[in-house]
Amino acid sequence: MKKYTLFIICTLLTGLLFTTCEPWIVPEAVFVNFNANGGQGDMKALRFMDGEKQSLTKNTYTRNGYIFDGWNTRSDGRGQSYTDRQNVTITKSVTLYAQWTKIYKVHFNANGGTGTMAAQTFVAGVSQAIAAIAFTRSGYTFTGWNTNADGSGTSYTDKQPITLWQDITLYAQWKRTL
Repeated sequence: MKKYTLFIICTLLTGLLFTTCEPWIVPEAVFVNFNANGGQGDMKALRFMDGEKQSLTKNTYTRNGYIFDGWNTRSDGRGQSYTDRQNVTITKSVTLYAQWTKIYKVHFNANGGTGTMAAQTFVAGVSQAIAAIAFTRSGYTFTGWNTNADGSGTSYTDKQPITLWQDITLYAQWKRTL
């Protein structure tokens, strides 16, 4: 009878031990996949443990005529947005789509002057000042910029803020010095 009682006590203690201890929960691996969304390049998926916090991988995709503007859970940008290298906690696998903003360039033409000016990049729809004149023309004074070499187009002053929706060329306008 003592052996039987001892067996019952051991069985009850073992059962009690298993029911009172927390079960071991192994975190599940989840992945952040990256989609170029019209861009070019390759990026490897980022592995997380469920609930782990870490930084998103730096974007390496490129897209001609655009600048990278962050990540989104939807290709059209209407989902959850994330910045490049943002610290995030991921609880389920997700695909992040690169978001792109169109850029335009202002090309500068000396129009009889000398010197060089690199093309200036503008983000579509964002006002920005035109670069300061770097051209010179002996015997002439710079009077502004124009979209036509003969001055018959749209005129702009030096360093004037403009908003672009297309690439343009600005021609230096000169007035002979007396």
